Amino acid sequence: MDSIMTQPIIEYNETDFQVNLQDYYTCMYYKGEPFTGTLVDENITTQFKNGNAHGKSVEYYDNGQLANESYFDDGNYVSYKTWHLNGNIKSECSGGKNDSFEYDIDGNIILQNNNFFYKNGNFRTRNIPYKTEFYNDKGELMVVIQQHLKKYEKPLFHINKEKFSECYDDLYFELYPYVSSYKDNLGQSIIGWFWYLLSQGEDDKKFAITAINKLLSDGRNRDKYDLEDMLHMMDKVDLNNEWKKYYSEIIELK
Repeated sequence: MDSIMTQPIIEYNETDFQVNLQDYYTCMYYKGEPFTGTLVDENITTQFKNGNAHGKSVEYYDNGQLANESYFDDGNYVSYKTWHLNGNIKSECSGGKNDSFEYDIDGNIILQNNNFFYKNGNFRTRNIPYKTEFYNDKGELMVVIQQHLKKYEKPLFHINKEKFSECYDDLYFELYPYVSSYKDNLGQSIIGWFWYLLSQGEDDKKFAITAINKLLSDGRNRDKYDLEDMLHMMDKVDLNNEWKKYYSEIIELK
């Protein structure tokens, strides 16, 4: 696909252009006809052919720094690369099935093919068919959430109880809030584990209450309701049934 700007080159205006609000890069009309040419829309310049993005699209920050460079084939993404404001690469995908990456602002890889990493390069989250593994920053396996092959069955929760007690607060909070698509839901899993601990002996119950209060006092906590409800409800609910809402079984990793 030719990266030279397709003629004509036209600046966007609301009178002549009709934009697909569901997908900017498809069904672009100009004066009632599918648009072929290069559209300049503020900081974004995109090539179109027969109404669909076809070729190169570039976007710039307000200071002129390159923010995004993408390539399209008839409205479909082929590849893309984005940059942080400081010029370091933010994300890239060359178009294959296993080659998408995200980087933090310092250039450390944080995501590769749906697997997340700590800044030291160790896995944080590893996704494989039917299960997700969570690690501490030393590379030690902390949690495995295993999905049942049967539909609607609750997952199994495997936990390194001894080690997990040292790092549950780090794993509870979202490590990469600036990656908008990232949500591992481990926070909800930890809540289920707390319900389990509350149903066990006094030492486990004491640990769970201390841990809940620690998370509530942490400045990163943006969603306190579930934790606060636990403290209010723990003497009023059937604890065995409460944790089973999350898991069919909790198993210690050996």
